[in-house]
Amino acid sequence: MAASKRDRARLALIQAATPSLVIGGMTNGSVKGEVEFMSEGGDGVDPTFGAVMSAKHGFDFSTRHIATFLAACGIDGVECTTLDGYFRKTKAYAAMDTSGHLKISYAKAFLLPQTLSANQEDNAELSGLAKAVSVDGTDPVTISTSALATSGAVSEMYTIGPCSINGNAHDLESGELNFGLDIEEETNEGGVFTTLAYINERKPKFTLTSRTAFSLTDLGLKGTELTSFTWYLRKLDHLGYRVADGTAEHIKFTCTGYVHVEDLSGDAKKKANTKIVVTPIKASGAIITIDTASAIA
Repeated sequence: MAASKRDRARLALIQAATPSLVIGGMTNGSVKGEVEFMSEGGDGVDPTFGAVMSAKHGFDFSTRHIATFLAACGIDGVECTTLDGYFRKTKAYAAMDTSGHLKISYAKAFLLPQTLSANQEDNAELSGLAKAVSVDGTDPVTISTSALATSGAVSEMYTIGPCSINGNAHDLESGELNFGLDIEEETNEGGVFTTLAYINERKPKFTLTSRTAFSLTDLGLKGTELTSFTWYLRKLDHLGYRVADGTAEHIKFTCTGYVHVEDLSGDAKKKANTKIVVTPIKASGAIITIDTASAIA
């Protein structure tokens, strides 16, 4: 079916066959071609020859479904067989159409977390990345129209929760986790498309804004060894307020490493905020432990 100049669509969901995974609650997304096109001229001013040197397809997106994503991907990412992204078609003079949605399919993909952010009185959000991987050197992406495989409606939401650093509570205004992943993509045998994707380096970092000005008393300007760190995302209760602390449905992050105060800032008419940087350092086990079904202690 040829596209109409009146066709419109909005991001709906991402679905993978293996592992069985549906990520809904989308807030935004961007399908990227990342095509490197080379052209040469030679004996004149203008190029006379051109060819695609590489095409490293990817899909950036953000979602409210943080527990669903992290339970499947963790901090290492996950290899997905047949990952599909859907943009739901709108309907002229109505709401959403029931068919003919845009479907972008990856034969194989490396699905990874990028950043997580949470603020007081706001919904937490996690950004992710899917890198398309070719299984045979051919283009790993196909584009078609299709009915939606399932619903992408929001079914889980979180907000910022309690934080403890070296046993001391810190009242956070905001928090961000940058997973710090450096992803390497390789082609082979002179091919165009990515045939191998992997984590080359990982340097995660938590950046926290504390409303506790006296965090500086605990941590000092030069920082200190981080012997214990716990940060929660608190789950929202559908048609209510918050899921009870004792119910194991919240998200918990823990690590050890180093912690320092980046700055303490304020003015005469506003409360001071302390920006705290937590740098995880691997000891034994994972560099960051994530529990997607935790009670708040």
